[in-house]
Amino acid sequence: MELCEPFGWHEVDKTTLEYIHSKLIVFESMTWSQILIDAKKRHHNVKTVDLCKEAQERLEALRLDDIDRVVSLALSGTERIWGVFSQGVLNLLWWDPNHQICPSVLKHIGAQAHLRLSALPAPLQIVRHDPAFQEIIQPLVRLQ
Repeated sequence: MELCEPFGWHEVDKTTLEYIHSKLIVFESMTWSQILIDAKKRHHNVKTVDLCKEAQERLEALRLDDIDRVVSLALSGTERIWGVFSQGVLNLLWWDPNHQICPSVLKHIGAQAHLRLSALPAPLQIVRHDPAFQEIIQPLVRLQ
């Protein structure tokens, strides 16, 4: 979970974090098949070579440049959560409120093809026990 520019969670305020949390709860009730196949127009795998230059550089700095795809979960028209899928768990990476990490390509211009995953029975597990996530949440919880 990134806590630095340009796509870090460090700028998320309490209201936004509560909003994100409510969306993640919904995802946790779904299977990967429901998320990445049934709703593939909104949530999908994206090739890392299709990400913006800054995102590719961050992956390299994080020593994650050996992965070839990341997962994009759409929360709204522009808001995205990005993560790395590993062993049935989405490890949260970036908060992208303005759809900057991988801007959409219009279909009539030539949309990118995305990986079609086979049906995965396991429900989504968001890693909330990540120390970085706890650093963000704990001060906000105390404000309530």
